[in-house]
Parts: sequence; structure tokens; C-alpha cells
Amino acid sequence: MKKISLVLLLLVTAISLSGCISVMNYRYPNSELYSIGDATFEASDVNKIYIDWVSGDVEVLGLSTQTQVDISEVVDAGTEDQYRMHYYLDNGTLMIRFAASITGFNHIFQVKKLIVELPEGFDKPLEVNAVSANIDISGVDSALLIDSVSGKIEVNDVVAENCLIDQVSGTITFTNVTLNDLAIDTVSGKIKSTASAFTRISLQAVSSQVELENTTTPTSCTIETVSGSIKLTLPTDASFRFEYDKVSGSVNSEFATTISGNIYTIAQGGSLYRFSTVSGSLYLYKG
Repeated sequence: MKKISLVLLLLVTAISLSGCISVMNYRYPNSELYSIGDATFEASDVNKIYIDWVSGDVEVLGLSTQTQVDISEVVDAGTEDQYRMHYYLDNGTLMIRFAASITGFNHIFQVKKLIVELPEGFDKPLEVNAVSANIDISGVDSALLIDSVSGKIEVNDVVAENCLIDQVSGTITFTNVTLNDLAIDTVSGKIKSTASAFTRISLQAVSSQVELENTTTPTSCTIETVSGSIKLTLPTDASFRFEYDKVSGSVNSEFATTISGNIYTIAQGGSLYRFSTVSGSLYLYKG
């Protein structure tokens, strides 16, 4: 998905520079069913939220004072309706679009901010697709699926089953997040977590620094980078084994470690983690 999105973005950029932007469009099905502008929904009527945003910011907030689902955008005064946010509630799925369907990319790349306010602990699935937008999600218990080309991603105060992120470029940060499954595929950008607990971790990165502070010991952990170090902080009583494949790099551990072949053992052993770097080292810290 990242490669396809990146190719499309580069194509749009090239066409824009050549002055032929009118041939590029923003399209989605059933466009005639969409409404325009800010809206409010009963939380019980929304079983999933799908956001398709091109540029600017996406902010999703779970608030203790909120009982309904409110969506709004920050946009320049006087913006024509076809360039404003469009939405459609389809059998429980709330679909939020950046603008009207079949809109020239010369207007699509205006910078706008989407604000989605939800009841605190809202636990229905949330999917965000973005081209060049910063994404900030906090205070929800939703399973998260995020596909982004460029922009930072921040996830705070979330308790959920899983979070899947596919990104080309941008920092990804987690603060006080609890997940059963964390899976990230990224090309460029830093991945960092603070005061978070991930049960199963799967990260693939090309040019990225990985810094995870995990308050629990994962049952499985696979982290692969091409260029960039891996820094993992775990509880002081963590017990696990790991493999480390590298071209250039070293193992630096605050835990007492024994080695047998290519297997490193910490404490009594247990789950086998897999780490891989081409250019970068592995650091294991006690939390």
C-alpha cells in the first residue's frame, strides 16, 4: 500500500509542477449520498469510523464530557462546499472524506484540520487513510488501522486490541498505550513509545530509529531495521531469549545475558524475540 500511495503522490506532484493538475481527481463511490460540513451522531449509531484525509491534520479525541460523536473541520472562511468535508453514515460505518468526489487536486492539497470528538473509551474500529497529514489519536479504546504517506502519528492514552500502521515517512509515537498487537511497516522516521504495554510487537523499518519503553514483557517481538538502532526497555524481571542478525552493530544489554550459538538468553529464557539490523546496534535497558 505504501509503495502504491507514494507512486501516486509523486505522480501528482509531477503533474502539478507541469501545470496539468486538472486531470487529477479525488474519487470515491456513492458520492451522491454524502452530506457536507460539521455533524453530530448518536454514539450507539456508529459502529466504525473511516477517515480519508489528504492534507493538514486529523485529531481524534475521546473526551469524558462527550456523549455523542461530533465531527468538524477547521477550514478557511468562504471555502466552497465542494472543497469542504463530506460525510456519510452507511449502516453504522461513518465515512469522513476530505472533500467532494471528483475534485481537482489543485484544491485537494489545501490544508485543513479534521476534529472528531468521541465519548471517552469509544471502542469501535477506527481507520485513517492520509496522504500528507499529521494524525493525533487519544482517549479511545478503538482498534486502529492507519495508512499514511507523510506526517507524524501520535497515539496517546489508548487501550485497544491492536494498532496497525503502514507509513512512508514521519515519526510515530505512543504514550500510555496498551495493545495486544502492535504492527508497523515504515520507510523513514522514528518509532518511539513511552509508558506503554504491547503484548505482541512486529516492526519493519528501512531508515528508522526504534525506541520502545514497554512496561510488560511481550510474548512475541520481531523488530527489523535497515538503517537505525533498536532500543528496547523492559521490566527488570523480564525473562526471554532473542536472536540478533546484523551486518554492522553490537548487542548492549543491562540484563545479564548468556549466549549459545546465535541465541541470547536473559534470566530463565522464554519467548524467542527476533531482532535484525543492517547498520545499527541493539540496546536492551531495564525499566
